[in-house]
Amino acid sequence: MDTSTHHQIEPLTSELWRLRGWGVTPATAALPTLRQLSQVDGSLKGLALVSHVGNYIEGEIEAMNAPFYEIEGKRVGAERLRWALRLQLGFAGMHDGARKREARVIEHLGLGASHSTFRKSKTQWNLLRILAAHMVERACVNS
Repeated sequence: MDTSTHHQIEPLTSELWRLRGWGVTPATAALPTLRQLSQVDGSLKGLALVSHVGNYIEGEIEAMNAPFYEIEGKRVGAERLRWALRLQLGFAGMHDGARKREARVIEHLGLGASHSTFRKSKTQWNLLRILAAHMVERACVNS
């Protein structure tokens, strides 16, 4: 990945970070990097925008198919990582609050961390950064 695309990873990670509590909302769907990468039509607003960006993110999660990903020194298979990302971003377990979903992510990935350690460490950030790097890389390949 070259430096021209690398600069999008951190802003995108930050935008994905904002989705953790409530998922995709009109405010988060309008964030600049997500709008750019999802190639959203400028006229989309409200629920249409939320649906478009949400479908884009879910499609990107589904497209993660490396044999494994590394998080906190552990190798995690693509299926487990995809499920953890869906939980983290509110696409799965929507009836649960963010705290309960985070606890399920910790357990599912076998991280062995307490909830407070998970939240204070960079583990959550790194999990979302894996998705952001994947999204940026695919956007570069597809352009």
